[in-house]
Amino acid sequence: MTANIISGSKDKRIGVWNIGNQPLGYQFAAAHQSRVNSITGTSDNKYIISGSDDRTIAIWIIAEKVFFHRFEKAHSELITSVAVTRDSKYIIIVSKDNTIGVWSIADKTLLHRFEEAYSGWIASVVAVTSDNKKIISGSGAVWSMADKTLFHRFTDSIRTTLVVVTSDNKYIISGFDGMSIGIWSIEDKLLFHRFEEAHSKVFTSIAVASNNKYIILGSFDWAIKVWSIAEKKLLLQSKEQERIGSVAVTSDSKYSMAIKYKTFYPIY
Repeated sequence: MTANIISGSKDKRIGVWNIGNQPLGYQFAAAHQSRVNSITGTSDNKYIISGSDDRTIAIWIIAEKVFFHRFEKAHSELITSVAVTRDSKYIIIVSKDNTIGVWSIADKTLLHRFEEAYSGWIASVVAVTSDNKKIISGSGAVWSMADKTLFHRFTDSIRTTLVVVTSDNKYIISGFDGMSIGIWSIEDKLLFHRFEEAHSKVFTSIAVASNNKYIILGSFDWAIKVWSIAEKKLLLQSKEQERIGSVAVTSDSKYSMAIKYKTFYPIY
């Protein structure tokens, strides 16, 4: 089976890239009426989900390369972040309307909406634990999927446009002040470690290796850095010739890849 990288762009298109084959596999032209702000794929590799400035959520079938469904006017403001539960059943959406929406892919309906999800900070990102139990927003709020209630809020601790969760559901990895990285314990509800001044400029993307050992960062300072969670130190870095737009890691934790602001940067 061909491995793919998916990308969304301000030109309203979604690209599907083949690793080790042709650079561009295919694309969904005019996928939205406005720029694509966030994109992800389901863990069963069936669907691509995209969110846009046009306030809609679109679902695309990867194998058939066709459109599946669109949630029209899913929110009253633009969509800033999209995530999918590990069981590939639900889409989690963050919007500038200050809410988080949980949508069913199979039923094509809204399951729940967390109203007034943020307090004084409109967080633009969201992550979901791999056990499908908790939703984490960039405002530092952790929400229970089952109870549909607030589990914990890291007050004045996590405020960022970037947040991810380790696959063992132990830690939240997020930005703190734009240039520092915090590792937060979900169970203990405490800060585990902070990498101060991880970059000299605001970072643009965070990824965690599936083995939960490494954090990969991309930044406006043109650098890609790899940090060890256990050893709490920088392992390696790569200085590029352009600002880094996004970083990702392959599921076997062997390779990382990046998209620059002007060009696609292949696996290295």
